[in-house]
Amino acid sequence: MTHKNIQARCEIIYRFLNQKQLKNAFDALIQLLYENNLLAYQDHIDQLQTTYKYMLQYTVESANDPERQKIYNKLFVDTYQLCGEMEQELLSKYSSQMPYSLVSAQSNKLSKGIQALAAIGAQYEMVKLSEQTAIPYDIKMNYQQRMSELFMVFWTTHFYTKEFVSETQEIVKNNTLKDYEMSLLASAATLSLWRNFDSLKFDVLFELANSPSDMVKQRAYVGILIAIYIYSDRLTFFSSILARFTILAENKAFIKSIENIIIQFIRSKESEKIAKRFSEEIIPEMAKLTPQMRDKLNFSKPDSEEEEKNPDWQEILDEVPGLSDKMKEISDMQMEGADVFLSTFSMLKTFPFFHNIHNWLVPFTADYPEVNEEANKSDSKAFISAIGQSRFLCNSDKYSFLLSMQQIPEAQKQQMSAAVGADFEGMKEIEKDETSLNKSRQSEFISNQYVQDLYRLFNLHPRKGDFENIFKMRLDFHNKNAIASLIEDQKVWYNVAEYYFSKNYFDQAAELYDTLLKKDQANVEMLQKRGFCAQKKGDYQSALSYYQKADLIESNNSWTVKKIAYCYRAMEDAEKALSYYQQAIVLQPKNLALQISAGHCQLSLKRYEDALNSYFRIEMESSKPQKVWRPIAWTSFISNKPDQAKRYYAKILDNSPTPHDYINAGHAELATGNKKIALELYKSAVNGFDGDLNRFLKIFAEDKEYLISYGVEENDMPILLDSLRYALE
Repeated sequence: MTHKNIQARCEIIYRFLNQKQLKNAFDALIQLLYENNLLAYQDHIDQLQTTYKYMLQYTVESANDPERQKIYNKLFVDTYQLCGEMEQELLSKYSSQMPYSLVSAQSNKLSKGIQALAAIGAQYEMVKLSEQTAIPYDIKMNYQQRMSELFMVFWTTHFYTKEFVSETQEIVKNNTLKDYEMSLLASAATLSLWRNFDSLKFDVLFELANSPSDMVKQRAYVGILIAIYIYSDRLTFFSSILARFTILAENKAFIKSIENIIIQFIRSKESEKIAKRFSEEIIPEMAKLTPQMRDKLNFSKPDSEEEEKNPDWQEILDEVPGLSDKMKEISDMQMEGADVFLSTFSMLKTFPFFHNIHNWLVPFTADYPEVNEEANKSDSKAFISAIGQSRFLCNSDKYSFLLSMQQIPEAQKQQMSAAVGADFEGMKEIEKDETSLNKSRQSEFISNQYVQDLYRLFNLHPRKGDFENIFKMRLDFHNKNAIASLIEDQKVWYNVAEYYFSKNYFDQAAELYDTLLKKDQANVEMLQKRGFCAQKKGDYQSALSYYQKADLIESNNSWTVKKIAYCYRAMEDAEKALSYYQQAIVLQPKNLALQISAGHCQLSLKRYEDALNSYFRIEMESSKPQKVWRPIAWTSFISNKPDQAKRYYAKILDNSPTPHDYINAGHAELATGNKKIALELYKSAVNGFDGDLNRFLKIFAEDKEYLISYGVEENDMPILLDSLRYALE
């Protein structure tokens, strides 16, 4: 069997259990057992089935058994566990994916692994105290090996034991390991739990969530949250897990962290878009700019005024249309916490450092062997410290940055270190100020960087196909009852809805607004935003209903009134749309866009004089009267005012005309008997359509009725069109 086959077969069993179809689950388990010679599980399945049959018999006979529900739940817990054990045994036998291709670690190695890591860590500290500039190679390699082994114990152990949980509790209680080492174990336990369900792995993460280290806590929170998302359907049978989550949820700091983590996972969906923009827009434009910048700024000559900023810099950016705006947009996204460096560092994950999977997730620290030697150099200390404290780079990218720096010549490295170090010091001051204003920001930075580390592991690792990519999931946390019911603070879900809304994820925002509106039906802002979500999806009827509810609660809100008008217009009810546009104009008399829309409704209703009066009023009041020349010209034409139409089309043709302008101007000339001029204008229109005569003919056919109303003979039209065909040759 293949990895996919095994997972698919077990997924069917899990689905039966999620749907409370216990007999079907037993039948599928028995079939899986016999097909794969897993006879060691036969007795267990028989016991579970026998218990279930007795329970069914008592239920049918109406026997009152107060323990029935407890027995029923226990049957599901045991069946989930049994299926999980069979799945892991089959995967261990047949799968070539990580971690099944690795030697499976045993939980009884945990104590030995912790002791070994602590011992080598003590050696490591002694070296530091001796002020050696380089860590002896054997100590460095021994440390990496012990760290890797301990990571593997946490990651590759399929099912933890109670002793495993107790030992983890002791690590946390006694502060046996360093924060970054504990953080790595939190990540290993997380990956292990995401791979296969195990209630004791939840217990380990809950223990790590009690760590005094915020770094360890945030990683445990991420692991718990995503695990509850993945296994939400089955957790109704695991009350102890939900109970521990409930206890954590009583802590406001935990709830704030969960909110930040949810938003960061939503934000991660933008990573590929941002990377694409960098590679397709920003970098090519900057590449074009480089020689121009070199010439303009005269980089070849020394600058006698070293500290003076060059005013030409902004000029050069402004010479590339839109580049300055794009750079500012990227900067704003960076400040928000977006993953703007994915494309920059995606090619820097080939260093031997990243051959060890745990190094993809290790927090950046000057104590780490790969960094320590460089950190002890006097000219690198400030630089490495600044990198470590920067919130703009995730841990994985910090290591990539440092490793790439080590590849360049020493002289250039020192220059770059000085320059970049100074910039990082400036950033550090900004970050320090922000953090002092809001203490929870530091926790947010930690979790944001960790989610970005995970993103790189799941999307850039050479064997990324061996992981079920959590970032490909919908991650609609609000739709998972096990999460939504435990986080009762509606402010959290409102903030998540707002983030979805701000990033144009209107489906998810709508789902959350629907839930929130059940508890706060009179919230005008949420009704407006819910209506806008529907509007953006083209569901104007639903949008209208939300806008009207908002209007009932808060009448004369100009934004709501405008949106109601827009929806009626989109639904082609020009009469009602006009009524609301006129109401909106009363509320915002200087809003010329509303007057244009009202004029368009009058035009649709064939109230031509009213429409022209609206357009003329706008022409007089607007600083850009050309906006209404087209509707004035067309309305004049169809209301039998051809001379007025011709005057306005003459203006339009002098101001970047479209092919449609040439057609309409030609109609006005043809209506007044100027066939030769009309023919020239029609020819210009076809040329404007890149010679597509059929496109012109379609529009001409749609407008025939207006020409006929002017007395243009229908029999003359084919002759005119043939003349056009000859003129185009």
